[in-house]
Amino acid sequence: MKTKTWFWRLGFLVLIAPFLVLGLSNMPFAERDSIKIGMAISLSGKYDVVGVRGLQGAKMWAEWVNKEGGVYVAELKKSFQLN
Repeated sequence: MKTKTWFWRLGFLVLIAPFLVLGLSNMPFAERDSIKIGMAISLSGKYDVVGVRGLQGAKMWAEWVNKEGGVYVAELKKSFQLN
């Protein structure tokens, strides 16, 4: 009987956990203080030099934008910092 209970609890957790994580991490945009910028680059292998330079450039750009006051979103009347 204990194995059935354990099995159902595990199944429930596997089915519900992704929805809880997505729901909790999906904070409305207006409540955030920063914008996260992502890039698909290679930091190892054949094209690592290009990827590392691209990452350095993106970090320099984000630093410059943040020094200038961030990204202003007119609809929200708010500026956001870049991460």
